[in-house]
Amino acid sequence: MLIVSGNVTVYANDQAYEIDGYQVLVASASRKQLFVAHSDTNMTMLFATTATTVEAAEDEFTSESSLLASRRYEDLNTTIITGE
Repeated sequence: MLIVSGNVTVYANDQAYEIDGYQVLVASASRKQLFVAHSDTNMTMLFATTATTVEAAEDEFTSESSLLASRRYEDLNTTIITGE
């Protein structure tokens, strides 16, 4: 599941989709998409995992985890682990 809050254009399946506001999207495995933000935008991805670290979860959901912004700009990330 991907939650988008903001104003973006999403490019997927050879089409462009506009999102303005709050939208919950089905996020299927192996999808390819690109988001262009037109204003401040927050995106949250949720998926079931047994990973115990953010890095392990990222490795689980993509084979290109080294390219993720969370790996390049670690000082901009906030991680809260509830222990549940």
